[in-house]
Amino acid sequence: MNQNFFSDKDLRQIKGHGLTMETVKRQLQLFDMPEPFLTLAGPCIVGDGITVFDREKMTSLIETYEREGKARQCVKFVPASGAASRMFKVLLRSLTQGKEIMRETVSRAASRGEEDAKQLLTFMEGIEKFAFYKELGSLLSDKGFQVKTLLGEGRFRDILRLLLTADGLDYANLPKGLL
Repeated sequence: MNQNFFSDKDLRQIKGHGLTMETVKRQLQLFDMPEPFLTLAGPCIVGDGITVFDREKMTSLIETYEREGKARQCVKFVPASGAASRMFKVLLRSLTQGKEIMRETVSRAASRGEEDAKQLLTFMEGIEKFAFYKELGSLLSDKGFQVKTLLGEGRFRDILRLLLTADGLDYANLPKGLL
């Protein structure tokens, strides 16, 4: 893709947002990547994900809202939609290559400008800041690994496997709202 693909107005807008052409190209490439396959557990149905209120309960809830709502601040809640697999797309791509994922290899790829490698490296360098870090560390320990040791040795595969798959926390298959 070259800059001729964009109009002058597009280029001004890109620049106005502080973006580089490299960033825009990377963002557009995200649309070309296939989504990882997920197996759904099943549809939401009444009693399993959906609650139906009888008329008496609805009336009670409406009365409570009308009585209490005026004294409170209402906020719109928009639940996260879709699977977390999109959040973890780069990590999943690395994991599905079927080989050990070593910091040295990832660092070389990142230094060559490979965006996935840069993102994986950034993720691993900041993993201790994530809310799931303690739970992941405990799970790794239960499986005979130490997260600090794996990170120190630059071995990323087991960390990703136990974070993303059913072998561990299974985060790639959870709805984003649960993360």
